[in-house]
Amino acid sequence: MSEKVPSEKEQAEDMLRKAAHDLRSPLSIIHMFLQRLESDVLSDAKLKQFHVLACQASSKIEDMIESMRFEEKLHQPKCERHDLATLVQETVKGSKATAEQKKIEVDYVGPMSLQAYVDPKLLDRVVMNMLMNAVQASEPGKGSIAVELFLNGSTVFIDIADNGKGIPSENLEKIFLPGFTHGKADGTGIGLDVCKQVVEGHGGEIRVHSEERCGTIFTTVLPHAMPNVTAFDISEVSIDDTLDWE
Repeated sequence: MSEKVPSEKEQAEDMLRKAAHDLRSPLSIIHMFLQRLESDVLSDAKLKQFHVLACQASSKIEDMIESMRFEEKLHQPKCERHDLATLVQETVKGSKATAEQKKIEVDYVGPMSLQAYVDPKLLDRVVMNMLMNAVQASEPGKGSIAVELFLNGSTVFIDIADNGKGIPSENLEKIFLPGFTHGKADGTGIGLDVCKQVVEGHGGEIRVHSEERCGTIFTTVLPHAMPNVTAFDISEVSIDDTLDWE
């Protein structure tokens, strides 16, 4: 028996329910802060503490709103001719500050220029999310991440490989489910379910190969030319291990 595909209305209602639930916590912090300001005489230290909490709560709300806006765009990527090599290299550079804090190396391997039809804003967030997952999965001082971009025939491949802790086999089938945050220290950012939707919206797919205590390779597969946008059913989640970490 096939699963019922939710309608656009049902998807919108579900998104609103999730938003209402997620907004409750940061809003309650701001509300508490305002109540205390009205009823109590607070010390400078207490004011500073509440100010920090309120700013953090406000930032979370902004992130949630941005995520909702982002999700609205998932199914309609605005593909244009873009230098994918430059996009990936800039994203790698953007990840290095976080990686360097953990003394993790991040290296790019690939051409200096590679034109492809993509939505640069959406794909940038996908690559950055996968890079941050790889950083979080890597051991401080010992981690190494390789980002490889290459063209094979009419298909573009982006490999993001780490030598981290790997993903348990029982979790491999769950990593693309909404809300699943294996490897994310804080559970923030766009999830792999959203990454999957973005890539499928480009007419591509995401593959993953992982071994515990050895590392993980996520491969984003994209058509080189302007795609006929159709969703891929990911029936396989393994690839040949093209990078040797021994």
